[in-house]
Amino acid sequence: MNLFSIPSPDHHDDDHPENAKRIPAILNAITNDATLQSLTSNLQSSPASDDQIALIHDPAYIHSLRDVMKRAPAYIDHAPTYVTPQSFDCAAAAAGAAIAATSTSISNPQSPISFALIR
Repeated sequence: MNLFSIPSPDHHDDDHPENAKRIPAILNAITNDATLQSLTSNLQSSPASDDQIALIHDPAYIHSLRDVMKRAPAYIDHAPTYVTPQSFDCAAAAAGAAIAATSTSISNPQSPISFALIR
């Protein structure tokens, strides 16, 4: 399995259940399991560009999120969704990993299973 992981330690809130401790815990479990480790290829990816993100999200939305990062840390909705000053960059890295995982699976029929371990 092709694994693209983006731990995003800069997008973190200790008090929120969805925090930066989850991805390192999963990576640690893979590292400590010889079978899983032998089945996994850790690959690198680049962050998604604003142009790539704009294929899915309105450019005005992207701009507004970048503006919100200037006022972070904060909660931006009732979910609650928290942001840190680095949250947008972490999200772009995660989107880039998802794009890379998809592209790798499509272009590599000998190893078609890819997973983006992102948050």
